[in-house]
Amino acid sequence: MAGAEVVLRKACAPDPAAGLHFGHLAALTELVTLYEARGDLWKIARLYQEARRLLIQRGEARSSLMGWMAVGMSKLLQERNDLSQAAIYAQEALTLGQQTNQEELILTSMLTLATIAWAQGRREDLETWLHAFELFLQEHAFPASVRASIAASRARLELASGKIEFALDWAQQRGLYPPGEAGRTLDGAWCDDPLARDALVLVRLLIAEARCHRSGNHLPYVFIVLGRVRKLAEQTNLTGRVIETLVLQAQALQVQGRIGEAAATLKQAVQLSEPRGYVRLFADEGAPMASLLAKVQAQRQDASGYLHTLLQASLTGLELERPSSALAAEPRQVLPAALVPLSSRELEVLRLLATGASNQEIAAQLVITLETVKRHGTHILAKLAVTNRTQAVVRARDFQLL
Repeated sequence: MAGAEVVLRKACAPDPAAGLHFGHLAALTELVTLYEARGDLWKIARLYQEARRLLIQRGEARSSLMGWMAVGMSKLLQERNDLSQAAIYAQEALTLGQQTNQEELILTSMLTLATIAWAQGRREDLETWLHAFELFLQEHAFPASVRASIAASRARLELASGKIEFALDWAQQRGLYPPGEAGRTLDGAWCDDPLARDALVLVRLLIAEARCHRSGNHLPYVFIVLGRVRKLAEQTNLTGRVIETLVLQAQALQVQGRIGEAAATLKQAVQLSEPRGYVRLFADEGAPMASLLAKVQAQRQDASGYLHTLLQASLTGLELERPSSALAAEPRQVLPAALVPLSSRELEVLRLLATGASNQEIAAQLVITLETVKRHGTHILAKLAVTNRTQAVVRARDFQLL
């Protein structure tokens, strides 16, 4: 991989006379993919900053190439959880794509904006961007390679937002589901490529299925695939991919009720991730991840505040009255009752939720704002590792909080 980095850096180095062109963009994209897998987020930032500076110097600030740099910066800032700034860059990329009629840039920007909207908990905006994305995809011809990459990214987003059927359709169309059938999961070359993203999207789908009790039979394949991807990633020093496999392995262990092992595995991921600055890699896994992070935080001194940052990011975007999704919370027996104690105010809100009071009624009775009620509700859902108020009341009664 070190040799590949040298070759790619030479390939994306701009010609002093001609500047940057799309050949450089292709090499830069490959280099960014390598750095992502390694976990070198800071190198990615420098690459984009250098490219943007050069484009500005050459008077190409409104070019489609600048748009691609903007969408890259947006994704990087999103991973760091700087969502507002990420949205600004993604909107810049979309505008430049429209002005230069660069269709792939437009499509990528729309999906990036949808992902940011989801991370911010703006469901209406998420659906709006996904609808626009789908229409644009249908109306324009894109190469098969572009469609495949975009489809995998969209499948992950749809799965994270609770649409398990969409991700299932994607996996079936890709010939990856059911896993193990005709040797699909274990013999496919994609499983032996640590840079391939399909394997990890499939793993997320299988974990989601097990979590909502649709099928736990595929979890053995989850551990096998993760083991193979992780081994190859470790052999090639792709630390970013190692971290991602650890995050997913922790969740698979959590679904099985092996909470001690899950927390220990997640702790390894956190230790590797902290100096690299990952946030959304953890936060995008939602309430189940929040409960595991809280357990790790209770066991480890958080001198830098990194664990707190991850936990808060995992809580943001969870909605008190979100629709009940296929991604149900993990079985109740795996969550210790005293994992993250509810505050006195959260207990007050919880008691009112149990009476069937609406958010507006709770706000009026406690003399607080509606936004404050929603924030308390978000914290309650995460601390109890559930996804809606009905589950929260049931879980609270199990723990004798009501």
